[in-house]
Amino acid sequence: MSAITTLDFHGHPLHTFEKDGVYYVVMRPIVEALGLQWEAQYKRLHRDEVLSVVSIMETTEFASADGKRYEMLALPIDFLNGWLFGVSVNKVHPELRESILHYKRECYRVLYEHWHGQQAAPMVQSQKYWDARHPHWAPIKAHALAGLLNLHIAPLVPYPDGRPRSPGSVGRALRRQMDVGYTNPVQVYMARLKPATAARWAVQKPVAAQWGKPAGQLSLFLEVEQ
Repeated sequence: MSAITTLDFHGHPLHTFEKDGVYYVVMRPIVEALGLQWEAQYKRLHRDEVLSVVSIMETTEFASADGKRYEMLALPIDFLNGWLFGVSVNKVHPELRESILHYKRECYRVLYEHWHGQQAAPMVQSQKYWDARHPHWAPIKAHALAGLLNLHIAPLVPYPDGRPRSPGSVGRALRRQMDVGYTNPVQVYMARLKPATAARWAVQKPVAAQWGKPAGQLSLFLEVEQ
């Protein structure tokens, strides 16, 4: 394991290290910085079928306040937002909501840029997590970006046991993908709708606004089409 590096994130520490080619972040300081109960989040991490597998326990290389060394739970930085996006801002005290949003928007980028020395690609930081947790998301996204409607996608992406998927299930999966940053809604609008309608939805739909500047993105796609 490499030496632990401590980064400053809005006045709170991020402890990160490398082991066997994987970059990790220590979770307890993040949990406590967000005002969450560590015991509850520790149990949640171990209940999750993906995060429980990729997380590791390591002995700290830095001394604690009492001078002792403890085991710490660490998560690969590629899976950090998988945990963060599971923290609902509606279930915490109002004064903590902005901190949680800061972590969701920026924490992965800070860690990625520290280790790679380059800007992190926006909105794709948790893709490995979602691919592992929801294998059906990738084909649903591919079909949607090809212009297929939910009704046509449903029979192409059955459940693992072979049962046909409903159009409603496809729609819910797409909406969840958009909410967590896995699929760009503007690209889906452009693939499925007439340009004028897609432009209007890109500006009016709240899920599109979360992706930054939908009008600018749309202009880029229109230029490519032309």
